[in-house]
Amino acid sequence: MRLHLRGVSCVGSPCRIFPAKGKNPLAPTPSTALLLLLIFSLGANIPLGYLRQGTERFSWRWFLYIHLSIPFIVALRLHFGISWRFIPLTLGCAIAGQMIGSRWRRSRP
Repeated sequence: MRLHLRGVSCVGSPCRIFPAKGKNPLAPTPSTALLLLLIFSLGANIPLGYLRQGTERFSWRWFLYIHLSIPFIVALRLHFGISWRFIPLTLGCAIAGQMIGSRWRRSRP
């Protein structure tokens, strides 16, 4: 009898609970990794958009607040092994986060 569960391999009598070498049981699935990356891209840019709205346009702080999250997004994308084809999607979430943050700042008195 063969039973396949995630991280568990049972063939015959004893079950091997620990995964095979080289496999991390805590590693997220590809869809979960992409979702985490998109949530980070959006969430990290909301406070940066809030701060950006209070600075002079085209100043060094304005550029800093726009580009500060990009190295972290790239590092997460490479860490999770997400293809370069998803860069426009993460960029869209980053822009949306900037817009949400700037509108949040403008709506406050």
